[in-house]
Amino acid sequence: MRFQSVVVPEVVGMPFVLACRMADQVGLRVTGLGPDGRGVELDSEEAVITQDPAPGARARRGTRLLLHTGGRGGSSGDREPLLPLPLEHEGHRDIGDPDADAEFADARA
Repeated sequence: MRFQSVVVPEVVGMPFVLACRMADQVGLRVTGLGPDGRGVELDSEEAVITQDPAPGARARRGTRLLLHTGGRGGSSGDREPLLPLPLEHEGHRDIGDPDADAEFADARA
């Protein structure tokens, strides 16, 4: 018996409910896990943040696609950051080390 293979679609950034539909269309089964490690409801609008197998991989029809979600998705499909980005403050800049040359001058003497 020969197994039919499918190409795994890229679903990262999509709402979970749409990712499930897309996976179903190509013949993949979906398991969804939320940020707390619990299962995700099939109608969830949470954004998919990771997937396994990777997009573009070939898999047997019926293979399980593992999706992790993390927060509300938007219509743009942009990935949401897992961690907050560092704060940037205006007016702060790297002034360098004003005594860098002095340190080397002492070592050469």
